[in-house]
Amino acid sequence: MLLFLFSTFASFMSWSTSRSWFLFRGGRGLLPWRHYAQGVRDSNHPVQLNSIETKRKLTDEMASCLVPEFPAVSDALEHLRELDNELREDGMAFSAEASVHLSGMTAAITELEGYRRAAQESLEAEKTANGTLARHIDDAKEAARREITADVAEGRASRAAEVDGLHKHLVDVSQRRDAIEERQKDLMRQNGTLHHEKERVEAELEALVAALNDQLGMNKGLQTQLEQSREQTEVLAGGTARAERDKIQLREQMEVQREALAAARQHLDREVQQVEEEIKQRMEEVRRRRTELGRALGKKQETQEHLRELSSQTATLESSLQRVTESRSRCEKQLEGETQKHQHLKEKKEVLKKDLQESKVTSSSLIQHLSEEISRMESEIEEGQAWRGRHRDSLAQIHQTLKQQQEEERRARAEGFRVVQLLQRSTLQLDQRVACISHHRKEVREMEEQMAALRQAGVLGKRTLERELQEMSTSVEAHGRTIQHFEEERNKLAELLDTGRRKQEAHVAKLTSDIRSARRRYQELLQEEAALQKQQRPGSMDADLLARRLEQRRAKYGEEEARQREEVEQYAADAEGICQGIEEKQRQAEEEEKRLKEAEALWMEEEVRHRGMERMVEELKKREAELERTLLELKEKTSSLLQPRSELKAQLEEVQRRYMGMVGNQMSELRRAEMSIYECLVKEEQVRLENSRFRLSITAMTEDVGRAEDDGDRYQEETRLLRQEVRDVLDGLRERWGEDVSVLRDHQRRDGDLLTAMNITRKRLETRREQLENLSTRLEQQVLALSPQLGGGAIPVRSQCLSAGV
Repeated sequence: MLLFLFSTFASFMSWSTSRSWFLFRGGRGLLPWRHYAQGVRDSNHPVQLNSIETKRKLTDEMASCLVPEFPAVSDALEHLRELDNELREDGMAFSAEASVHLSGMTAAITELEGYRRAAQESLEAEKTANGTLARHIDDAKEAARREITADVAEGRASRAAEVDGLHKHLVDVSQRRDAIEERQKDLMRQNGTLHHEKERVEAELEALVAALNDQLGMNKGLQTQLEQSREQTEVLAGGTARAERDKIQLREQMEVQREALAAARQHLDREVQQVEEEIKQRMEEVRRRRTELGRALGKKQETQEHLRELSSQTATLESSLQRVTESRSRCEKQLEGETQKHQHLKEKKEVLKKDLQESKVTSSSLIQHLSEEISRMESEIEEGQAWRGRHRDSLAQIHQTLKQQQEEERRARAEGFRVVQLLQRSTLQLDQRVACISHHRKEVREMEEQMAALRQAGVLGKRTLERELQEMSTSVEAHGRTIQHFEEERNKLAELLDTGRRKQEAHVAKLTSDIRSARRRYQELLQEEAALQKQQRPGSMDADLLARRLEQRRAKYGEEEARQREEVEQYAADAEGICQGIEEKQRQAEEEEKRLKEAEALWMEEEVRHRGMERMVEELKKREAELERTLLELKEKTSSLLQPRSELKAQLEEVQRRYMGMVGNQMSELRRAEMSIYECLVKEEQVRLENSRFRLSITAMTEDVGRAEDDGDRYQEETRLLRQEVRDVLDGLRERWGEDVSVLRDHQRRDGDLLTAMNITRKRLETRREQLENLSTRLEQQVLALSPQLGGGAIPVRSQCLSAGV
């Protein structure tokens, strides 16, 4: 009977090594089974126990450890009851050592059952906690995905709006530049026409001055003649003295001629008065012409001042254009800073998403690894080779997908690098255009200075100005050709940007569809897992059903793990494709390779451990066969219990020797079980630590997401302010442009008025010149007519008349 009891207990312990995670309790606390076995080995002297109370206590303890979930234990306890009843009927007694062993065994069985139930409850609690944690992780992943999609959509919209704004701004700038160039050309044409008109007016004025100088010369000639006549009158005065001596002689003749001379004198007086009046009129006309000449000179100075104002206004326009270009460069820098900040935020979000995925992968891998170990220790591991083959196939598929994703990443990197080069080339071309515009502005300033110098220099300056105008026209034509070339390149860049945007939208749509399908599949797997957990009832399981379900679970778990790994790797690859950080992608690829190597190493370790478990299973099967044989022997020997006491004693001694050998074997098995239990406890502690770390990382990630949202709001506000500033600058430019147009129109009107006034003065000067020429001819005719009449005795009268006329 003892042999049957020990064999039953050995079968129970062999079954419990594949199910249990716990230690046995001795009389003084938690002790390993090997210490208990060592104590049993040390007690080799048989002690008889004749107390009925001790036997009853032993049977009660055995009856108290009924476990309905395990048929082998219930059978062993039934046999123990039968053996106790038979021993009571026969009045036989066990030794003290056997009774102590049996009581320890019952206590250990009860403690083991309590530990098993506590472990099952703790596993259920951990399973519920892991389920809630997985739900939290899924919620966080879904929220992060929504935020990322919203950020991507918002970034695309803002990017499209910024591109449209920049395009419009470039179109406005080009239009303004063309208008400014046309205005410069109009100003140059107006300056040329004004310069020609000014030269013509100056030539006319010079001709008028020359005519006036000629008239003044004629007046000086007349004055010299008058002085000569005055000298002649003095000479004639001396002659009058001589004539007075002859006066007496000629008085009679004088009285005869006096009447004729009086008439002639009156006539001459009238003519002299007329000449004096004409001379006064000419003097007044000369004064009036001088005043008109002063006015013309004042108008000339006014035109020069107007030209100076126009030059100052052109300088102010150039300064305003320079300010506009500076504000544009500043706005471009701010936009570049905003794009860099937005890119940095995207990179942060991608890093957070990758950390979340890695944490999920690590947690799921750890949980699945622990569940796999529990399932391996609970059930048979006969179909491990097929699972390893599937696992190897899944790894090969993952490797192929990684290679394809790396090739796609290389293509995306090349495309992004080409687009970046095109953008850099366009920025360089824009810088060259700005430098060319500034160079042309400098040239315009130099030309204006040269024009001011040419106004003072004369004909030589005019020729140089024409040469400079020709050079400027050639440079403007070259600039127009370059502008057309730049416009063609800008159109090409716009087409490339449109194609890149369409490709990116298609890629994002594909990613979203893949994420939705993966999420649906993950939800289905979770539902299947929950259904399987509900279906598992340990009280109604038998070995075959449990093995079949474990095989199904293992196959489903292998497929699910392969799919999840493929999905996770694809999600990571898609997220890496969105991000354009080349160095980050290379680092992630290296990390993925390291992880694959680590996974291969873990797989090799698991394979070695699986082989060891297979050997242990084979040994356990052998022991099970031996135990079955011993059970058959015990059943056969129960029929021979009515033999004499001496034979029974010999059989009991033989059973005791076998029991001691069996106890030694069981000690080694219990050591292995203790090691496996210790490893399971360590892994459980690691799982708890990983769960706590996951919770902390989730809280940190939520805080980072909140900070990222705040940063995004702040960046949106800054972009709004920047756009408002750009609108204000454009409005100011429009106002200044309107003011410049109004000022230009006023200047054109004033120039027209000045030209009309100069034409009127020219006509007046021509008429006055004609009048002066007529007066000079009339004076010459009168002088010629008077010169023969003022000869002989009429000399004194003529001299008086001439002196009176002067």
